[in-house]
Amino acid sequence: MKIAIFGAGAIGIMFAGRLHHVGYEVTIIGRGATLAKIQAEGIVLEGANEKGAIPSIPPSYQ
Repeated sequence: MKIAIFGAGAIGIMFAGRLHHVGYEVTIIGRGATLAKIQAEGIVLEGANEKGAIPSIPPSYQ
């Protein structure tokens, strides 16, 4: 299933990361400094007992 997340804020990135982690094809629609940081570094999710990098989510910059 393909999913688009409109808004690359804290909540949108968290949902995108979790959905990608369980196998969904996720596209993030974002802009500005947040988009630039995602493109450069990917996404890193940190929790109380876990930390995981998710570098392969393709952000949309159109």
